[in-house]
Amino acid sequence: MAAVEERNETGQLADDVIELVQTYYKLTLVTATRKSSGVAASIVVVLIISVFFLLVIAFGGLSLGYWLGNILSNMATGYLITAGFYLLVAFILIVSRKKLFAYVRNIIVRKIYE
Repeated sequence: MAAVEERNETGQLADDVIELVQTYYKLTLVTATRKSSGVAASIVVVLIISVFFLLVIAFGGLSLGYWLGNILSNMATGYLITAGFYLLVAFILIVSRKKLFAYVRNIIVRKIYE
């Protein structure tokens, strides 16, 4: 009789362990899905903001070039000064790309582990 009860308890214990592993798997799956959807949503928002920011910069650059051209009475000079400004900004970004890369990477890692 004791051997039968031991088998029942062992079988119940095995069933409980299997159920625990399945529950842990489902919890891990839900957690990973939640985190990946949060990262994906952040990426979409950043892309949308980036597109609008790019449009503002493009039209702002055209307007600045036109305005400087009117002030200097030479449109080419106005656009050339604007292009020089953009070249200076690009150079600054290229020089500081390692710090910028580390900053963006840290933001992404923090978002994943939220």
